Amino acid sequence: MVVGRFLFRPLPILSIATVCALLLLVQLGNWQMRRLDWKLDLIERVEARAEGASIALPSSEALRTADRETLEGLDYQPVDVAGVFDHSREAHLFVPQGPEGPGYHVYTPLMLSRGDWLWINRGYVPERFKPASTRPESLIEGPVMRTGLVRLPRPGGRFTPEPDLLENRWYAPDLSLLADVRDTPGALPIFVDAAKMPDQTWPIGGQTKLTFKNDHLGYALTWYGLALTLISVYIAYHLRAGRLRFGQAAGGQSAE
Repeated sequence: MVVGRFLFRPLPILSIATVCALLLLVQLGNWQMRRLDWKLDLIERVEARAEGASIALPSSEALRTADRETLEGLDYQPVDVAGVFDHSREAHLFVPQGPEGPGYHVYTPLMLSRGDWLWINRGYVPERFKPASTRPESLIEGPVMRTGLVRLPRPGGRFTPEPDLLENRWYAPDLSLLADVRDTPGALPIFVDAAKMPDQTWPIGGQTKLTFKNDHLGYALTWYGLALTLISVYIAYHLRAGRLRFGQAAGGQSAE
C-alpha cells in the first residue's frame, strides 16, 4: 500500500498473528481493570463493615450450614460473644512482626453460653510471654464478654511450615486441625479476633490488619505495556524489512 509519501506492505501471516495477540493482551488488561473495580468496591465494603456496630453472633446452626459466600459476608463483621475461656487448650500462632517484634497470637477456645466452642484470637504476646504461666493475669476465670471481628479459617499454603505440636507453635489458623489437636470438637467454623480492651495487659487485642492485596492495576499496566511493545516490535520489523517507509524513500518507490 502506497499513499503519498507513505509505504506499507504488511506480511499477512505475521499481521494476523499480531492482531490476535494484541486483542488478547488488551482484553487481559481490560479484565484486570474490571478486577480492580471489584477489589476496590470489596475493600470499601469490608472497611465499612469493620467500622460498623457490633451484632450478636449468628446462631450455631446458621454458621454451620452457611456456604462459603455467606461466611465471607461475615468476614470482618464486629460481633459480641459471651462464654468461658479454657486456657489449658490455648494455641500460639507465630507472627513475624508485632508491637515488640516477633511473637505470637494467643488463640483460646471460648465455651459459649449456648454450649459451642468458638476460637478467639485474644491478641499478641512477645516471645517471653508465650507460656501461659508467665502471664497469670491473662488467665481469666469465669464468664467473660468480648467484642471482636469475625475472621475465616486460613489453612497454610504450600510453603507454610507444619505446626510444631510439641512446642504448641502454629503458623496458620487452620481451624479444622486446631480443633482436632486441641480437642474442641464441633467448634464453630469461624474465629473472632478480639478487640483491644482499655488498660489491657498481655495478650494485646486488636491485631486485625485491614490490609488487602491489590495488584490488579499493576497487572493491567503490564498487559497494556506488552501490547504497546508488540506494536513497537511489529513496526520495527516492517521498517527493517523495507515494508514500511515514510518520507522521500516511500515517495520514491511510489513513483517507480
